[in-house]
Amino acid sequence: MDPLTILSLITGGADMGAGLFGLAKSGNANNQMQTELNNRQDQIDSMYLPDMNKRFADTSEATSFLSTLRQRLDDNIKKSEQTAEITGGTAESALADKRMATSSYADSLNKIAGLGTQYKNSLKSSYANATSSLFGTQMGLLNNKSASGSNLFSNAMSGMSDIAGLYAMGGAK
Repeated sequence: MDPLTILSLITGGADMGAGLFGLAKSGNANNQMQTELNNRQDQIDSMYLPDMNKRFADTSEATSFLSTLRQRLDDNIKKSEQTAEITGGTAESALADKRMATSSYADSLNKIAGLGTQYKNSLKSSYANATSSLFGTQMGLLNNKSASGSNLFSNAMSGMSDIAGLYAMGGAK
């Protein structure tokens, strides 16, 4: 073999070796990134899914508000009864006061139900945004993995092309 052929073989082998080394390093980095992405998905799930699967009325905010609302309703009914006793109000006026208080209570409950729907929709939207962002990062990682394989193939073909060119020119005898 002449020196040019030997040099081409060495260069082609070095190209392939460098490509394999780069692929291995890239693979390790991609695996680490995949682990981080999986951990982030777990964090997102643990942040949003428990609240998304919980009734709004069972949240601490809603239970606190409902408790306060119920206490105020009871207080207003007691005050109305006491006022009726002191002023000599009729049973009809006391009943009208109770109806007004319970109607106000029912309106507040309806508003809470609407807030619960908004709360759930907001959670779903935030969860979708977080997972969508993570999905974009995942796609970037897959593109990197694809590019690494493509680069290795390209480097191998380049090395083989160099060797084939040598033979075509008659350099290898």
